[in-house]
Amino acid sequence: MREYVIDQRNSGMRLSRFVEKTAPSLPRSGMYKAFRTRRIKLNGKRCRPDDRLAEGDTVQLWIDESSFKGAALPDFMRASSQLDVIYEDNRVAVLFKPKGLQSHPSAGEYSDNLVARFLRHLYERGEYDPSSGGSSPALCNRLDRNTEGLVLAGKDHESVSELNKLIRNGLIRKSYLAVTVSRPPKDGIYEAYLLKDEKKNMVRVRPDAADGWQKIVTEFRTLSENGNLWLVECVLHTGRTHQIRAHLSFLGSPILGDTKYGNEESNRKYTAKRQYLTAYSLEIPKTDCEALSGISGRRFELEDIPFAEMFRN
Repeated sequence: MREYVIDQRNSGMRLSRFVEKTAPSLPRSGMYKAFRTRRIKLNGKRCRPDDRLAEGDTVQLWIDESSFKGAALPDFMRASSQLDVIYEDNRVAVLFKPKGLQSHPSAGEYSDNLVARFLRHLYERGEYDPSSGGSSPALCNRLDRNTEGLVLAGKDHESVSELNKLIRNGLIRKSYLAVTVSRPPKDGIYEAYLLKDEKKNMVRVRPDAADGWQKIVTEFRTLSENGNLWLVECVLHTGRTHQIRAHLSFLGSPILGDTKYGNEESNRKYTAKRQYLTAYSLEIPKTDCEALSGISGRRFELEDIPFAEMFRN
């Protein structure tokens, strides 16, 4: 059985037309037989082919799966099926985004990104069908293309909304590991101001407030040292574009392998072919929200971070 919740796009459509669109391989004779035998239901009740649909209606199709063959596949099915799921329940998921992959669609690269892979994952498991209407599953935090690490995702409107609320209020602790090519700042919380250049997709940082500049707050703690490289834990207290990368560079401690804010000479010296920055930990506060019950009060942490091996004695 497949169930669909009617959205605004299909509101006002005849039920028979919706069935033809949703199950294109079902013969018309088979469709009318399904109506007669009550294998097609509207809001759980017997219905007629010429019934008009309204937003929020529920259509249930008790027909053979082969009837759905030939339906146009959603765009996200062009994305790779490769997805590293760290945690998942029926409302939320914690995903691993590899370096080089966009979090969201961008110009010229719509077909493969983390959110598209997540939608494909849910679609293939029968947990999401875009034709059923309603809100789509979504990522609740994003990472730069060349930053790898943990990303929170919600499967429905309530879970996405509640996760976004926690993030907006600074209640989810997001920690990163970075390798810097100069001595990091002393352990502590640092404030500055950031301005994004949309055309260049870069940001600038300054020490004091100015019109249009956004305040950034980042916490740094040095964990280890290996020659002229340092392993630093970075905790976001605000979440701005390129915040950690630009803030460390502004403080004189650029990240190894960073081609925008880093040190070209050091990148060549260490033949850094990647950006040494990983979102390695997410701490979720305790919450009474039922949609987040599976992750309430939990911490998720990556254990295998290749560049951390450089600092183990």
